[in-house]
Amino acid sequence: MEKNSGMQDLSDKKLSTLNHTNQFKNVIICPSDQKNSNTDWFLEAYTSPDIAFKSVTNNTASQQYLLTKDSSESMQAGYSAGLRLVKPITENVLLKAGLNYSQINQKYVYRTENEVKTTTVITVRTIIRAPGDTVIVNDTSTVQQIGFKNNTVYNHYRSFDIPVTVGYQFGNGDLKFGINAGIIFNVSSWYQGVILDSTLATVALNKSGNGVYKTNLGLGLYAGVSVVKRLSDDLHIFVEPHLRYNLSNMTSPGSAYHQKFSIGGLSLGVRLNLNRK
Repeated sequence: MEKNSGMQDLSDKKLSTLNHTNQFKNVIICPSDQKNSNTDWFLEAYTSPDIAFKSVTNNTASQQYLLTKDSSESMQAGYSAGLRLVKPITENVLLKAGLNYSQINQKYVYRTENEVKTTTVITVRTIIRAPGDTVIVNDTSTVQQIGFKNNTVYNHYRSFDIPVTVGYQFGNGDLKFGINAGIIFNVSSWYQGVILDSTLATVALNKSGNGVYKTNLGLGLYAGVSVVKRLSDDLHIFVEPHLRYNLSNMTSPGSAYHQKFSIGGLSLGVRLNLNRK
C-alpha cells in the first residue's frame, strides 16, 4: 500500500509540473500575439460629393464691387477623391496619410450690355390680279434689337493635397466607429473660368489665378467621423462625413478682398488589408 501511495504522489507531481509548464507557455506567447496584431497596413480608396462654403472679407474693394461679385457667384456641388495608407498604431489608434484631389464648382452669371440681336423676317403675300392670275410674293427683311445678355460660366477650383490624420476607432469585428482629425498640406491649386476685375468687367481666369488667387493654399484642418463595415478579413467598406477648413486665404496678400473656402463632404470608400497573415 505504501508503494502505491508513493507512485500516486509521483504522478501528481508530474501532472502539477505539466500544468505549470502549460501556464508558463501561455504567459510567454501572449506578448508575441500582441506584437503581431500591429503589423497590418491598409489602403483606403474613396470618393466624396462635396459642397463648399465661401467666406469673403473686404480689403480695399468698393462696396459696389463686393455686391456685384456676390450676386454673380453661387456655389455648386463639387467632389473629391483620393488614396490613403493606414497604419494601426494600437488596436484603436490609426495613423493615415495619402493624396487627395478636390474640385470646387461655382456658377458665375454676368450681364453684357449693347448686345445686338438680328432677326430675319420673311413675309409671304398672295396677290390675285384677275381670275386665274395669282402671284405669290416673298418679302425678306431684318430687324435688329439692342439690349443685354445674361451669360453663365462654371468656374472650377482644383487642388492636390496631402492629408495626414490620426483616428480613434472602437466597436466589434464587423462594425467599427471612428473619429479622425489632422492636417492637410496643399501641394498645388489651379483655376479655370472667369473673374470680376476692378473695373467690374468679367475677364478670363488663367490657371495661376490672374495673380488674385494663390497656387499654394498652405495648411488646412480636417475632422470627420467614420463607420466601417467588415465584408471579409481583407476588405472593408466605410462612410465618413467630414469637414475641411483652410487656415489661410486663397487670395494673394495684395488682393482687394480676402476669400477662403470651407468644404463639407461625405467620403464613400473601401479599405484593403495589404499584408494580412
